[in-house]
Amino acid sequence: MTYIKRFIILLLVLILSGCTLLNTPSPVQYQVTFQTLNGDTPYVQTIESFLDHDFNEEAIPLYPGYIFAGWYLDPTYMHPYEAFMNLERDVDLFAHWVTLLDADYEIIGDILSWVVYPDIKNYRVEIGPTLIYELDPSIHSMDLSTLYESLLEETKIVIYIVFQNDRVHPIIDLFVYYDVLNTIYETGFEEEVFPSQTSYNNNVNPKILGYEGFKWSIINGAVSTTNAIKDTKSIQLRVYDNTTNTPHAKTDFLMENVSEIKFLGASGNHHVRVQILSETHEVLQDELFTLTTSAKEFTLKIETDVPFYTKFLLEKVSTTPGLPIFIDDVKYMSKTSEIILKEVIKSEQPSLDEAELNAIKERFEKDRVKLVPPFYPLLSNEGLLDYYSDLNGLTGQAFKSKLEAILKTTHRRLISYAEARFVLELSDQIKIGQETYLDGIYSNHSIVPYWDGGTTWAREHVWPNSRLGIPRVTSSSKNQGSDVHNLRAINPSVNSSRSNRYFLEASSFGLVGTEAYYPGDSYKGDVARILFYMIARYPDILSLRDENIIDSAYTLEGAVMGHLTTLLKWHQEDPVSAFEIKRNEVIYTFQGNRNPFIDYPEFANVYFS
Repeated sequence: MTYIKRFIILLLVLILSGCTLLNTPSPVQYQVTFQTLNGDTPYVQTIESFLDHDFNEEAIPLYPGYIFAGWYLDPTYMHPYEAFMNLERDVDLFAHWVTLLDADYEIIGDILSWVVYPDIKNYRVEIGPTLIYELDPSIHSMDLSTLYESLLEETKIVIYIVFQNDRVHPIIDLFVYYDVLNTIYETGFEEEVFPSQTSYNNNVNPKILGYEGFKWSIINGAVSTTNAIKDTKSIQLRVYDNTTNTPHAKTDFLMENVSEIKFLGASGNHHVRVQILSETHEVLQDELFTLTTSAKEFTLKIETDVPFYTKFLLEKVSTTPGLPIFIDDVKYMSKTSEIILKEVIKSEQPSLDEAELNAIKERFEKDRVKLVPPFYPLLSNEGLLDYYSDLNGLTGQAFKSKLEAILKTTHRRLISYAEARFVLELSDQIKIGQETYLDGIYSNHSIVPYWDGGTTWAREHVWPNSRLGIPRVTSSSKNQGSDVHNLRAINPSVNSSRSNRYFLEASSFGLVGTEAYYPGDSYKGDVARILFYMIARYPDILSLRDENIIDSAYTLEGAVMGHLTTLLKWHQEDPVSAFEIKRNEVIYTFQGNRNPFIDYPEFANVYFS
């Protein structure tokens, strides 16, 4: 009986196994053709497909200047291929390419705005590691003031586009933070306007140093590099046997709305007395600070509401003649604070590996070759004189009107904003050793010499786009927003930081308060001459003045810049460079008109008289 049971069980197993084998389908081969549509031979993959069996899509292809938006079952991109889709027939999959737009963004006040991509599902904005916002495709800006508490420290923001099939692609990343500004004025005496000296025994005639409007006078002392207590230079005050005037450093400019003054001081020999003086030099405050050999920061609380001068005096202790006290890093803190959104400037020295450079160049070569070569040959000296010959003998308004007419009538070729990328590749070139870069305005960044979609450089509107009296410039724009004389290569973070601020004096490039910007000692003349060109080329639209520089973006009312007086001073202090001359020539060959304030700097005195 046991053998019979075993036989029956074995027979049942064989029957069931046979049924399973009969029901298992044979592998079916299907052909998947990946159409990349970029001129490459279609990639064909033959696979075996079973019910409930998936295949892996081909690796994402590369197509310079485009974003891969996914595989589709039709060439009109109406039916996306869904991952893990079962195959029941041969199929063609079509790669959907979306043109990679320039990584263009700007920060004006608290508003971050970015380039518009059509036909997407939405934008995704990631702020730091935890905040994610999904924005309607019609919304391409964010008011970051609502996130003030989250942005008190440096925070990374990444903006993505999300396609209809939920594929995601990053388009912009930046680092920002909110800064509380309460410093009205500061100096570490490092600037060129504080030249280093080693003569300290000026008992009668003060040394007058500093920027116009922010001068210091020093008696029995100097700005010196000897034993500086911070960076490379400090003020030294010394007392000698023949000293009759107390050694001191005094501001020749008035300050007000000040809560406190901070400064570094050091000396193993004497102390320092700080006096606050009224406009009539009456002593309003007088405080003694004890110095030691180690540099220490001191704070003087200001008790007056009236404008005042500041005087740092050597308080004699040692009887040994010629021993110094050191003063450095002087700061005036405001009674009120301003909050400003700042972008962190990040840049690495560009890679000049030949293969990488060729890859960057190749990305936009199809656009580059569309730029029609220069129309206008370089001018000889005689040709340059002839260009401006109609100005001969003119002064005043007649000179002004004729110069404006020359710049307009000779501007015979309008370059588009897209074409300007490739003109700047030529006009803004510099050589460092054997390598070629583009010169990054304001920050002096060395920039990759080919357009890379805005990743490492942008097109700076020296006269800001939002102050040109026109809507935001687009790739096809051919107007004052695409005039290459007004465009410069720039690091993107520097571009965003400058935003649409007007220009004012400061000690180093960057923000001046919340509303102004200093282009730096090396670029202030360049900036002045570019703005002079713009006002002469577009006099019916633009205004250049010293006051009432309203901030009304993209309106005719807001088409103003300044400060004219400061710009005229910069024009004198930072003369025309060889770089500007070469740049002017390159742009002339494309546009047909020139920057006259580079050709003849003296024209500024006549035009603005």
